[in-house]
Amino acid sequence: MALSDLIRKQISNEKSETGLVPVTIRFEPDDIIELEELVQQLNMTRQNLIVEFVKEGIHTAQNVIREEEVVDFIDDTDPKKSTEQRYYLLNTNTQDINTGMRDHENMLQNGIAAAFFGDRKENINRLKKGDIVFLYQSKVGFVAVGKADGKTVTLDYVGHDGNIYKGETYNQKLLEFKKLAKPITAKESREITKANLPFLKTMSQLSKNHGEILYKAMQTR
Repeated sequence: MALSDLIRKQISNEKSETGLVPVTIRFEPDDIIELEELVQQLNMTRQNLIVEFVKEGIHTAQNVIREEEVVDFIDDTDPKKSTEQRYYLLNTNTQDINTGMRDHENMLQNGIAAAFFGDRKENINRLKKGDIVFLYQSKVGFVAVGKADGKTVTLDYVGHDGNIYKGETYNQKLLEFKKLAKPITAKESREITKANLPFLKTMSQLSKNHGEILYKAMQTR
């Protein structure tokens, strides 16, 4: 629900209930005053109002990152000309409320790395045979890993409305594909690699060091 819709509901005295996890947040005094004014106006608790602001901010930030995504690869040389094994993080796109889970399940069930539309799908062409691909599911963690076969397949994309988008799906088969029995969460991956990995981008190259550490950790899952 959009924040504006929630506010309209509160003005109409409709209550919302949310399962919450305790978090401590510190505010500037002036911000607290303005927050309290909104709390009184909307007849909400301070906690619930802050939660809705944070949720809206998270969704906005995610959308900005995806819309203004800049491909950031550690090595800009033609990957097909390199013999060195590389490591890539691929977000499975579950954020798309219409087709995200369908696309995600397709990758897991068929053992493939896929990307869709525009420049994002072109990233799949960077994968050469033997490159390690980590599949990351938003809000869950790393859920699978495999080795690219180096052969990009071009397919049409079927939208949630049934429309066919010609050639807007690129994928590669992942060899030695493994689904993790227990995902490695974002927090756990930071503890393992000692780094903040680019989870929200469609596809990013990881350093050899971080990739090796992550790949080794996945072998025990």
